[in-house]
Amino acid sequence: MVIYWCFTAFLLLFTDYFVFLASASVIATLVPYLFLCYAAMKGIDKPWVKLIAAIGIISTLIVLLSTFLM
Repeated sequence: MVIYWCFTAFLLLFTDYFVFLASASVIATLVPYLFLCYAAMKGIDKPWVKLIAAIGIISTLIVLLSTFLM
């Protein structure tokens, strides 16, 4: 994960294309959130936590997919 963040930070610092910067920023923010929701879903046994984590995963995937389709 640290390598992922360093690579993204490197790209953000040395690129001057706005579209690329916006896409990299969305990816750098949402991909760790996917893993956080997945960890919450698998690690906590309360049903409402699993429901909220599932909603977080689905909504984050929708945002990521819509970012690349536009």
